[in-house]
Amino acid sequence: TGTKPHQVRPLICITLTILGSPSQMYCNVHSSGQPIIQWMLPDGSKVEAPYSSPDNRVSVSSDGRLVIKSVSHTDTGIYYCIAKVHGDLAVLPFYLTVQESSSPPPGQDTSITPIEGFAGSPISLPCTASGSPDAEINWILPNNNIVSFQGKSSRVLVYPNGTLHIPQTQLLDSGYYKCIAMNQHGVDTLADHKVIRLEVLVTPPMINGQRESASAVKGNSSPGSAETKSQKSTTDTALL
Repeated sequence: TGTKPHQVRPLICITLTILGSPSQMYCNVHSSGQPIIQWMLPDGSKVEAPYSSPDNRVSVSSDGRLVIKSVSHTDTGIYYCIAKVHGDLAVLPFYLTVQESSSPPPGQDTSITPIEGFAGSPISLPCTASGSPDAEINWILPNNNIVSFQGKSSRVLVYPNGTLHIPQTQLLDSGYYKCIAMNQHGVDTLADHKVIRLEVLVTPPMINGQRESASAVKGNSSPGSAETKSQKSTTDTALL
């Protein structure tokens, strides 16, 4: 019929969320009629929009958006958005996967050799994965933000091959980066092999190709004769 809901997303949508963070799943359907939207949760229960759980942790807005305020590992599973219009229906499945932050547990970071980069310079972190269909690479940043090739970020880029590129590194970029590979069949959770530790180093300023030492930069020369100033300059140069 002309009122049958029309899906506008892929057959399976995978949502990656950090443990303890909020998660949102959008049930985008187009229809000439007003659809009735229900969600089937991983435990098999159904809720109809609008909805709010007794503890207000899980809610569904009137437009069908499912929100979980603080996800836990028990929230992992398949969620079905069901849109109904005059007896016709469309079903859109979502797979919610919950991941730990990029930082490894205490005591397990000693085996990770850091990659060093200088502040202000570009750096690239590689990550490769294979799968059928092709795997999509997501990166969990030190601040727990998630970026991917299809996503947008003001400071980092993810290339189609999965490489994370930071055009101009800053000190705040230091930390642990976790690479996650996923496709419609699941998520690669072998995180122990996909955690990279980045250390951003500060370089002293350079004058005429030579690096200034901290004492030379901060030193204050007192007024004096031309000979005294010349000797002071020679002394500072010797410290470089």
